[in-house]
Amino acid sequence: MKSFDDFLQKLLSKSAGDIELKIKGIEKKIKGMCRYTSNNYDFEYIKIVFEDHSHLIIVPSEKDIAYADGVLGEAEGISDEMIGNKEVNYKGKKYVLDNGDDYQFVLNHLVGVPGKDIEGEVRFSDYIGVDDDSEVLSLGWIVSTGKRADVLARGIDISDVEVVD
Repeated sequence: MKSFDDFLQKLLSKSAGDIELKIKGIEKKIKGMCRYTSNNYDFEYIKIVFEDHSHLIIVPSEKDIAYADGVLGEAEGISDEMIGNKEVNYKGKKYVLDNGDDYQFVLNHLVGVPGKDIEGEVRFSDYIGVDDDSEVLSLGWIVSTGKRADVLARGIDISDVEVVD
């Protein structure tokens, strides 16, 4: 896609069962999609979970898109007690706290089964990569289960994303 606004309009206008995207040329079928906000953020964001467990996070107000190959579950080497620290290390890289002790709320469920296909409420802290600020390491717990749902996402360009007709 060339325009973020065109992409978002096209994505949100498709019927729930017919949504497929291409991420960097690879077709992805959407398993779950929700609109969220949180205690600390004064904007909404959209999370998409694909059938291969990869994720897309869209922040409409900032025209930002981030992509994650999958859920980390519990990020290796980061204990529950470390979440909220000013910095953490993951796989040899340093990340600094950008948004600590936050709580995510569902604004609108769009695709899939809540709690099964896509997360609902989550307690989390977000970290930004020191050497690469396009990397976001989100660490937290799904409120309904208490399980960790850590994700490492990297910012991507709108030209890497396409709604399949």
